[in-house]
Parts: sequence; structure tokens; C-alpha cells
Amino acid sequence: MQTAPVDENPGIEAGRNIGAGYIRGTGLEYGKLVPFIEHDPDWIAAIAASGGRSIVAPHRLMNLFLIIKYSEMPGNIIEFGAYTGGSSVFMAALSKRFGRASKVFALDTFTGMPASDPLLDMHWPGDFPGNLDELQLLKTKLQLDNLVLIKGLFQDAVRQIPAEERRFCISHIDCDIYTSVRFSIAFTKEHVVPGAYIIFDDPLVSTCLGALKSVEQDLVQKEGLFAEQAYPHLVYRFPPLRR
Repeated sequence: MQTAPVDENPGIEAGRNIGAGYIRGTGLEYGKLVPFIEHDPDWIAAIAASGGRSIVAPHRLMNLFLIIKYSEMPGNIIEFGAYTGGSSVFMAALSKRFGRASKVFALDTFTGMPASDPLLDMHWPGDFPGNLDELQLLKTKLQLDNLVLIKGLFQDAVRQIPAEERRFCISHIDCDIYTSVRFSIAFTKEHVVPGAYIIFDDPLVSTCLGALKSVEQDLVQKEGLFAEQAYPHLVYRFPPLRR
């Protein structure tokens, strides 16, 4: 599953590691990898840390687990749409367990979604409110000094990330609505290390055609990208992998 040096990897096709994408995607959809993950002590520890807070589907958490565990790219992790913090805590716990220097920047208003286009998005202002104080207490309890919680609209929150720390190997975009996903993609593209993973939770969900439109406009049409995975969620590599 780990991306080998590009010039040695026969799985590189159209800018993505299609071999690794198939291993993760089919291994999760058809269950071959699931028992191995469920018995992995790293998975068990990270799930325990998240404490059932995440509403991310189990196979998607497993996909995040596989990408984080088997990728050794330098850089930080950013999450657009932390909600109750389950997946942010999960990723921070994994990174710390693996001894990585990476930080996890978790961005959210923590008061719910902003207003959006009712034609594109089936969400209302205030949907999915979080509790930042409770999450801060959990962060302290778990001693996750690598987890950075930032409150605010994304365009304001990103300003709180120091310029020297804006180097991301993983961007987890879980914010459902067109304008928020579009901003997340634009910021991510400016601040990723080569071959970084851009992971989307929502575009293939029936209520999130606005999120899908953002992906189609800004990654497919504008950048000409091809997905590395379509199950359990959309995964792209940016900039595209080269031989």
C-alpha cells in the first residue's frame, strides 16, 4: 500500500497510484482488509482515543488509517470540517503513535454550517454544531499536543496556521457544501507537498451535489486529475504523481 519510488512503481497511472487505490478500495469494500485492520493495535488505540465521536463511516476511517500508516510523506494534516472532532482526534492519535512530527490542524466554526446555496446544498445554516470546549478538554486528557483546533470560517481559520507549517501531506475535506469545499480545495492546492492525498468525505453522498461540483470544477476539469479511489470515498493525489 505504501507508494514506492515513482520510477519503481508499476501502479502509477494517470497521476495516481492506481494499484494502491485498488488495494485499499477493494480490500475495504469486499472485506479482505477489514479483519486485519480491526486487530491492528494502532487501529485499536486510535479508535479508543476517538471515543466513538466520529460520524465518518467505519470504512472511511479505515481508509484514513491505511493512508496515514503506510504513507511516509513529510508534512502536516489538515481537516476542513472537524464537527465533534472524532476523525481529527483519530488522525492525531495515529500520527503521535507512529512518532511522526506532523500536526493535525482541525478547522470548524464549531457553531454549525454557514449559509449556503439552497439549490446546490441540502443543508441549513447551523447544521452539525460542535463543542470546542469539550474537544479541548479531550485533547488535554489524551495529551495530543499535535492536534491544533482552530475555530472560525475556513477563510479566517487558515490565517491562524503559521506560514512555515502550511505543508500538508493529507487534506481531509469533510464540509459538505459547495463554497466550503471549493475554498478547501483551493487552499489545499497551494500548500501541499508533492503527491499529497486530498480525501473527500462527501461528494458521493446524495445530499452533497454541491461538494461534487467543487471537485468536478477544481480538480477534474481545471487540473485534469483522476481519482485514486472512489470507495470508500474520493481520493486524489496532487500534484499528480510522475514517473
